[in-house]
Amino acid sequence: MQFPFPFAEPYDCQIEFMTALYEALEAGRHGIFESPTGTGKSLSIICAALHWLQNQEKKQSGDETQDWVKDFADKQRQEEYQLVEEKRKRIVKKAEQSRAKFVKRRLDRSVDSDDSELIVDFEVETREKSVEEWINCLKDSDSDDDHDQTDREHPIQVIYATRTHSQIRQFMHEFIKTPFYSQCSCVPLSSRAHLCVHDTIRFLKPSLINDACLDMISTTASKGAKKSRCEFLTPSLQKIMAAYSLQHPSDLEDIQKKGVDLRACSYFGSRLAAQTAQLLVVPYSAILSDTIRKSLGLNLKGNVVIVDEAHNLVEAVNDLYSASLSLANATKVRDALEKYLAKYHSRLKLSNTIQLKRTIFVVQALVRFLEQLNPSNPDRIMSVNDFTFEIQIDNQNLWEISTWIEGCSLVKKLVGFFEKFMKNEESVDKPMESLINFKAFFIALTNSDQDGRIIVKAETPSIRFMLLNPANAFSKITSEARCVILAGGTMQPYQFYSQQLFPGCPGNVGLFSCGHIVPPANVSAFIVASGPTKSNLTFTYSQRSLQTTLLELGRTLVNLVSIAPDGIVCFFPSYAYEAEVVLSLQENGFLDRIRARKVVFREPRESSDVQSTLDEYTLRIHSKSGKGAILFCVVGGKMSEGINFSDELARLVVVVGMPYANPNEFELQERMRYMDATHGQGSGEQYFETLCMRAVNQSIGRAIRHRADYAAIILLDERYRRPRVRQQIPSWLRNRIAEPASFGEAYGALAKFYRSHKES
Repeated sequence: MQFPFPFAEPYDCQIEFMTALYEALEAGRHGIFESPTGTGKSLSIICAALHWLQNQEKKQSGDETQDWVKDFADKQRQEEYQLVEEKRKRIVKKAEQSRAKFVKRRLDRSVDSDDSELIVDFEVETREKSVEEWINCLKDSDSDDDHDQTDREHPIQVIYATRTHSQIRQFMHEFIKTPFYSQCSCVPLSSRAHLCVHDTIRFLKPSLINDACLDMISTTASKGAKKSRCEFLTPSLQKIMAAYSLQHPSDLEDIQKKGVDLRACSYFGSRLAAQTAQLLVVPYSAILSDTIRKSLGLNLKGNVVIVDEAHNLVEAVNDLYSASLSLANATKVRDALEKYLAKYHSRLKLSNTIQLKRTIFVVQALVRFLEQLNPSNPDRIMSVNDFTFEIQIDNQNLWEISTWIEGCSLVKKLVGFFEKFMKNEESVDKPMESLINFKAFFIALTNSDQDGRIIVKAETPSIRFMLLNPANAFSKITSEARCVILAGGTMQPYQFYSQQLFPGCPGNVGLFSCGHIVPPANVSAFIVASGPTKSNLTFTYSQRSLQTTLLELGRTLVNLVSIAPDGIVCFFPSYAYEAEVVLSLQENGFLDRIRARKVVFREPRESSDVQSTLDEYTLRIHSKSGKGAILFCVVGGKMSEGINFSDELARLVVVVGMPYANPNEFELQERMRYMDATHGQGSGEQYFETLCMRAVNQSIGRAIRHRADYAAIILLDERYRRPRVRQQIPSWLRNRIAEPASFGEAYGALAKFYRSHKES
């Protein structure tokens, strides 16, 4: 099968990946795809998925040979876009006039305003309906437009999800390289926080932007008004914004800038464009959260969902549907609600008064429960039903109350209330944070009893809902989508993802794994179980702080910096152990010996300092001194994922020990018990090991970023020799990794490896 590709010839592993992905999409089969970092996974996804989509569209049109139809449609779309562009100046001029009036009204209200906007007023479905009315307005209402298009059938879409907005940006840059850039419409979607162009709203805290936007458009919309109080939500301008997004695939920053230029809402413009786009690019949360999917207007029905960087997807689902609430949070929420009710009791509708009192009743019960906890008591775990029964809220309809809290923008109303009346009594930020935590916890309590647990921490005191079963939350996606593809650089063991995310899809989950593009001669990997003096290297919790272990580690690092050129990246299991090792190196003179060979850098704990550390590390390696540098990092830290240490930046990657989680950690123990009970005895232990090895594999993947790259990898711990552990090393590396009998043997092999590349 031939795939359109931006370069002359894709690698063999890319052809294999694209073929397998195409076949999965064609069959409507879920899949778990593993392609090592540096093998061009993103390009393979784009080319396979969009090639399949184009063929699917041709099949649906009933005539694959009549390309003139597509050409005509493209020409028609271009003409339509030119027509709306010609109107733009006219509409923008009107919008500017409207803006002047709007600003005057805002100023007038600021001088003499009441507090009517702080009154909660919500009936079920009212708010949702008003937003949908505006979406329909954007599609159907444009009094100035004589060229409205007729409604089209909803197209099949490919929805690509990744973890961060920076990865969305990277994906868009990859998309631009492909032939599909000029052939397919591609729209990135995100939250209002990234796309809002309203000067008043977009600078609010992200947690308040949604409510502020919804509140601005819902009041007038519910009264049947044709124009929103938001000057940027003009239907004609939204059509221009949507047309621009469809004609010019851009990243989020460019779309927001275009919205500012057009004086059109980038958020709703993108939503409108997304309804007909062929490729949507979204963050994880847009797929995983029911609320966010609905707010973005994402339709999964019959569409293809591809989740990239999916190695942390299970944890992402668990985290998204978990929530915590402290006594301090609950107390602030109770006080805020009681003061609010006292202020507005006579002005609330009866239905809203009832819901507000129910909310207060639940919060009071939570406060009483947390207040009576004895800090000396151990943590305990309860089912949701047992918890609601114990605090005597089991007779309350929590789902109905949570719907009301969301629908009436309670958090925003209360924050506004504090801003207006309670400034001198309490900081606005504190109750806002407490309200957000309470809202999340309240929603979490509506989960099924068997899907999670309540963890009670008496010492704090606080309560936490912990999601144990991500499958139910994820099943809403798998049941609607044509197929769901999970892709990543390290996706083993496959069984873990099948159990956690696809338990209801037996026999309908395909597995794919390909080798690395790098030649065998460019990788040298070892499991080193002892140091230069033949002392055993086992970094278990009981042995890693022993003087013999620390001294042998020091000798090992001194030897490695003497032989490895350029940059060395050395990973430790935790920040605490990294600090302990550095102190030992300093006290025993090893640090000075290391510095004689390499400049030493350490991963900062503050995220704001990461980039500057990386920049300094890079500059030192590329300096003319030829000394190179060593960077001490933490597995699972800020530098173990998403950062490329290609070429000279990582000629050697060292992983010290195995980053097992604390086995005494309460939540981990409960999750392991749940796994044993649900998936069979031993599943919990397997999960414990999987967490560790997945983190190790991510760290290893920071090096070897392209075909011509070369690097050595050393796993320092005899436990890596265990068959069950070794089996979880990525297959492309597992087949190449050696187990030398001594450190001297490993050192000799390393010297030969670096010498061969120096000569070449």
